[in-house]
Amino acid sequence: MNLELAPTVKEEGCIQKFYLYLMLSKPCRRLVLTYAAMSCDGKSQRPSGLLGEVRKLFLQLETLDETKVEWPVRTHRDGMELLIRELRRMREGREESGRPSSGSALPEECFLELYRYFLKSREWRDKARQLVTGAFYSYEERGIGRAAARALYGQNLQGSVTRLEQFASCAYGHFLKYGLELMERQEYELEAVDMGNLFHQSIDRCFAVMKEEGRDWRELTEESRKALVKACVTQVTEAYGNTIMGSSARNSFLAGRVERITDRTIWALAEQVKKGILCLQSLSFPFPPLIT
Repeated sequence: MNLELAPTVKEEGCIQKFYLYLMLSKPCRRLVLTYAAMSCDGKSQRPSGLLGEVRKLFLQLETLDETKVEWPVRTHRDGMELLIRELRRMREGREESGRPSSGSALPEECFLELYRYFLKSREWRDKARQLVTGAFYSYEERGIGRAAARALYGQNLQGSVTRLEQFASCAYGHFLKYGLELMERQEYELEAVDMGNLFHQSIDRCFAVMKEEGRDWRELTEESRKALVKACVTQVTEAYGNTIMGSSARNSFLAGRVERITDRTIWALAEQVKKGILCLQSLSFPFPPLIT
């Protein structure tokens, strides 16, 4: 039987050394051997035995720590940052002299090799092209075109002297105001009249709830009064001014103030009803129609 036996342990070691020899002898300009000083767990680990074999062959070799060697590119992020920096230098040189500058901290052949690497990479190809396009992009004013201008301003232009003066001073401002018809953003702010509206609406809501539920003001306890006021004020403030009451800490404090004053008002009205001083049926009545 013509069978090939598996290599022995000694033969396997010789084969591995032979493969390592082939890999180490391929570089033609420089060979850099690196090893990890720590493992993934953060524990220190010893270098490979291959480094000891290499040191025996080349006694003049010196082990350099990573803090003593300045590698311009270690990761893809380093390479991308270096590419951006060199493109910026070339852009600045072109703006000063009218053509791309070759005066760079990175040799031209190194820069081209770096750009070629990213250009060949499927993952970084589009990003590299965007960087080059953005670095040498120059804006050319072309206007909005006749079709867009006719759609915005119409066939016949109508305007005032103020509009013409604004166009003469700033065409872009004229486009924003009369073309796009942009307006200043409306900001909701609480004023004194808003606080009065909140008080009155909260009190009206309390009366409406009491009437809908058929409750008697004489039987209104402190707990039920506070629950009634809290529910009514919450309902009014949440619906007032596009939820402005919850937009800031100040407005939230004012909402609490409205609740306290409303509770005090409802308490006073309820106490007057209990003592027979006030009749709630006469609190509000419609005005008669105006006769002209």
